[in-house]
Amino acid sequence: MTQEELITAFRKETEDLVFAHIQNIFLMKQGELSAIAGDNTVTFTGDPYDDVDDYVAGIYEAMDADGVDVRGELTVKDATVNGFVINAVRPCVVRWTSARKIPKINFNT
Repeated sequence: MTQEELITAFRKETEDLVFAHIQNIFLMKQGELSAIAGDNTVTFTGDPYDDVDDYVAGIYEAMDADGVDVRGELTVKDATVNGFVINAVRPCVVRWTSARKIPKINFNT
């Protein structure tokens, strides 16, 4: 391996490590849901959040069968520590993300 390849590999590993730590301290979750008209439940995998007010959920993409952006027609409601409900007016594919509002950092590591 050349010096340039070693530097590139080290940089990539460092970026991956930093991103993993960011995902961990913000307990970032993401997913895709094929929503039907009405209420659709999103259930988190992995660790739950500490409190309902501990995180924010957002929809970053929502497309119906015709490729129309329907994000404005969706409502996020009924949040729990293990998930939330998305109310859709019509069937669509929803991509969502959630993360802690304030990072949880353990300084005693």
